[in-house]
Amino acid sequence: MKLFSGFLLVIILTGCSNLHHVSPARFKHEAAMTQSFYSSEYIGQADGKAYLLRKRIPLIGGKWKEEILCTDAKGLDAVYLKQLDNLKEKKGLGF
Repeated sequence: MKLFSGFLLVIILTGCSNLHHVSPARFKHEAAMTQSFYSSEYIGQADGKAYLLRKRIPLIGGKWKEEILCTDAKGLDAVYLKQLDNLKEKKGLGF
């Protein structure tokens, strides 16, 4: 329930139009991206989907743009998902 309420809060704050369905391969690529102008945070799983919050700062302007990427969790390896969960817990990103 804690995960679901956190996910719901992120959806409300960022707006449903920022939810994008991507392939499992792109999800893995985006999850690995962390640069000075770009970051990704694993949100968790709900309803058979895995969710990722992607943030990027535009070249012009100062506000971070946020969008949520989702993919079917069954397309991702269970070990990989467990690693994401463990990393999230380590960083204290749990909702």
